[in-house]
Amino acid sequence: MRKSHKIIISGVIGNILENYDYVLYANFAVVISKLFFPTGDLYTSLIATFGVFAAGFFMRPLGAIIFGYIGDKYGRKIALSTSIMLMSIPTALIGTLPSYAEIGILAPIALVIIRLLQGVSIGGETSGFMTYLMESMPDSKRKVLLGSIALSSTALGLFFGFLASFICNFYFSATEWAWRVPFLISFPVGIIGIYIRTKLDESQEFKALKDKGQLAKSPFKELFKNHTKRFLVICGLFVSISVPFYIFFGFLATFLVKILNYSQLQVSIIYLFCTFSFGCFAPLSGWLSDKFGIFKVLLCSIVTFAVFLFPVFGLIFDSNFVTTLLGCLAFIFLITLYQGSIPSIILQIFPTKVRASGTAFSFNMVSAIFGGLTPLVLTWLIKISENYYVIPCYLLISSAITIAALLLGRKIRSF
Repeated sequence: MRKSHKIIISGVIGNILENYDYVLYANFAVVISKLFFPTGDLYTSLIATFGVFAAGFFMRPLGAIIFGYIGDKYGRKIALSTSIMLMSIPTALIGTLPSYAEIGILAPIALVIIRLLQGVSIGGETSGFMTYLMESMPDSKRKVLLGSIALSSTALGLFFGFLASFICNFYFSATEWAWRVPFLISFPVGIIGIYIRTKLDESQEFKALKDKGQLAKSPFKELFKNHTKRFLVICGLFVSISVPFYIFFGFLATFLVKILNYSQLQVSIIYLFCTFSFGCFAPLSGWLSDKFGIFKVLLCSIVTFAVFLFPVFGLIFDSNFVTTLLGCLAFIFLITLYQGSIPSIILQIFPTKVRASGTAFSFNMVSAIFGGLTPLVLTWLIKISENYYVIPCYLLISSAITIAALLLGRKIRSF
């Protein structure tokens, strides 16, 4: 196997697992709420389920600190090998948990503990993959590869997650054992990923820095002492990755079932189409960035996204299946236009000696605050306002934050 292929496959497996697990929990939220939080009230059960979902995200910054430190101090390779091992085991454990009816309060407690462990392990996965990929590829390939591979592997994980949900919902009832099988599958896939990553070479840029004796003694101290403004800019850029992603691939699936009364089967079909389209659209952002410049493409695409938010959600909120599907596809197309460009900018802004720590901590802080809380906050906002359009309003705020960060980032480094 060629070195470049091994690098790509090793990263793709981890990213697939992360997003596969995410989709499984989000798509089986209705089942999980019944089995682990049987309160009798729809919103209370869902809020409890999404609360556990958020708890895992709050551990991601801790995981970012751990794996970012390992990546900057001891190497990107060891951080990636460890993170995928710690990610696959907790995911598989969800598939073995007894329900509330079987062991009482211990069931939700065990679920919370597992989600916390997942949060720690995921804290170093995607950002570590992006860092390693950028530092291991020739400069001419970075923009397109980094954006398109990161997005394509994300789409692949989402697709497999929704495919598993589709099969379970089509062939089995909501409370049967079958929903556990997709979680269990993550373990053997993780073993394959661990094996491939142990065979990787260290990234070129990290090796060069290590050979010169220029590694940061304390990466996080270096990050916040000398690169605070860069860190804040990156957090702002990550907002427009996290918020749309977790609204669409976390909150909306449950919203369509419980609020708009679509069946689980219909929602699975919608998301199978959307994740496939997500992967197909992924290279477009990288191609546009190479042709017209990252800054221009990113700014124009985020503004376009903001302008079309309300019309797109008008389609999604329609009670007609085809109209909702078209609205979802339009949403996916709009976010894909800019999301493929953001990773390249992020990794250009951070210097090599703090790149793993800076990327991991900023990505996971934003994921914890904006991504993890988004389903919980939106469920609460819809309940008190009785207005579904709080969703595009929430997205509009996130777009404004990213535009401000993009303009500030342009002053720090030209891109």
